[in-house]
Amino acid sequence: MKIAAASCAKLSEDAEQLAWAEIQAAEPDVLLLGGDNVYLANDALATPAALTAGLRAQYKKQFAVPTFKALLADLKRRGGEVVPIYDDHDFLGDNRCGRDDRNKRGGAASLRRAARDEFVRQFAKFGVKAPDSGGVYRVLRRGLVDIFVVDGRYHRHSLNAEEAARPVAFLSRPQWDWLERELAQPTSARYTVLLSGTTVHNFAADPEVEDRNVESWERYTAAYERLLGLLGDRPGTVVVSGDIHVNRLTGARGLLEVVTSGVARKTVHAPKRPLRNWALLTFDQAGMTIEQHSLSKTLAPKNATRTVRFDDWQLPPLDAVSIRPPVHPPAPKR
Repeated sequence: MKIAAASCAKLSEDAEQLAWAEIQAAEPDVLLLGGDNVYLANDALATPAALTAGLRAQYKKQFAVPTFKALLADLKRRGGEVVPIYDDHDFLGDNRCGRDDRNKRGGAASLRRAARDEFVRQFAKFGVKAPDSGGVYRVLRRGLVDIFVVDGRYHRHSLNAEEAARPVAFLSRPQWDWLERELAQPTSARYTVLLSGTTVHNFAADPEVEDRNVESWERYTAAYERLLGLLGDRPGTVVVSGDIHVNRLTGARGLLEVVTSGVARKTVHAPKRPLRNWALLTFDQAGMTIEQHSLSKTLAPKNATRTVRFDDWQLPPLDAVSIRPPVHPPAPKR
């Protein structure tokens, strides 16, 4: 089973978005869209009507990008699936959360409902629904792999010392209950993939990460520890996340995380051309192969491939990493 993952597509920085053609050439069974799938033009929209209109305008442009449109059509033709989640820029704006104090002028509840409802509207054809408890979390059981999608935006509070000590400051109580219950269900799957728009581990100290105040589950200490209690050292489990505009791998605290962000972004470290960052996870009975692709000459790992054995489930040492030439299909004809 092949699962492609990508996040952070900013049309104003990459109009062609050729990474989608690379992903199409890999013929994945599933495409994970890990948030910031579009970027609001205004991060301070204060009314539900304005927020809905802003998101809808960006989605219309994104779904019209030829490479993205072709990838979605190819997945549909081959019986593949698209599994999305939002992060901040395709929700309320830069680093804004559903229970953020900055939302009060427009009504926090009405704003987050507007963002969620537009997301559901845009991705309804891919099976996205909003549960009664608010967010857009769900589980897809697909034979060898169970895919859990968590919503870390809808009920999240702004970070402070008090909120960091409360697990429900990141996920709502119903979502925690759902996650624990579904993880405990009998399953034929050998692997568990958890899709999160925000990284679980904290990458603020990474010199290639632009934002020194970058978000993560780890900064919400209680939520981070609770998640580690559910997933850490669980064989066959991997988190897929985005947000930070680099490709990264870590196995910290016994929890494997694949970060892939910047499918159509530029950064201060790579300002001349889009990064074209994405990842491909290939699963079989023996283990998982992780391929991370990028055009960047400075943001490692670049086109790195690692294999994690199921019976060991640890990242191999760096000297075991193979570097493959990137796949660059020709640009689509106009």
